[in-house]
Amino acid sequence: MMNEGCIGENPSIDTQPPHVDHIPIVNDDRRGSKRSRGVLWDDSHTFTLIKCFEDVYVHIKRGNLRLQDWEQVVNSLNKECGLSFSCDQVRNRIDTLKKKHKKESTKQNSTGSTPSTWKFYDACESLWGSSPKCIGIFWCI
Repeated sequence: MMNEGCIGENPSIDTQPPHVDHIPIVNDDRRGSKRSRGVLWDDSHTFTLIKCFEDVYVHIKRGNLRLQDWEQVVNSLNKECGLSFSCDQVRNRIDTLKKKHKKESTKQNSTGSTPSTWKFYDACESLWGSSPKCIGIFWCI
């Protein structure tokens, strides 16, 4: 059984594709369809991820997560969702949420506009906002 940690690669796998003279194009019509760029996260999985991440993040006093912390987040998420997200997928989703939160926060601070309509804003604000209003996103009003 191989250890599937977050960091590192399996050196026994050849990453070079075999030599191919011609690769047939099955369907070059990409109009009207989105190209898959990875995992499609639905809202319930994202909210569950935020909750699992928050549990670990608050426990380590809002510091940087180490490998074992990320694995704890992944294990909690997979247990609650009944799926098997990888550590890389979880880290990428958290990074995407952080970037989107930062963009939304900057937009709000610069324009003084109405509150963000982004569905994950309040949950992310409780984690990464300049002054977290409460501990635990599910206890926030």
